[in-house]
Amino acid sequence: MDYYETLNCKRDDDLAFIKKKYQELVIKLHPDKTGGVESGEFVSVRRAWQVLSHVESRRLYDAMLTNSNLSQDSTVWCEVNFDDLRKTEDSCCYPCKCSGSYEIDSEQIEELKENREIDFLLCCDSCSLQILVIF
Repeated sequence: MDYYETLNCKRDDDLAFIKKKYQELVIKLHPDKTGGVESGEFVSVRRAWQVLSHVESRRLYDAMLTNSNLSQDSTVWCEVNFDDLRKTEDSCCYPCKCSGSYEIDSEQIEELKENREIDFLLCCDSCSLQILVIF
């Protein structure tokens, strides 16, 4: 369960609404209302509020949620036409926005072409971004 679900709200809800939901849950789950026992649910509500109540931590949390919802290990930065790759004698490369590079050797390219692949993913050598290269 993500923090938004914990607080019974959605990602696009504003901070005032999230705060209202948090306060309702804290009142309902507070140890004074549950016989002096701090429940796991109460702790989860407090942790969710700690993250979602601050602009920067909420932004980072939202980015993490977005990445975790992708069906891949990293994010595709952009699509690149194969002809836009810089070609050398034994490889092709493309610059990443992090100043790293996407590289593939000529043998791998020939193998992709032989297998009639229409596109492929390349990982940056410095960050977690990928590009989708289209033949």
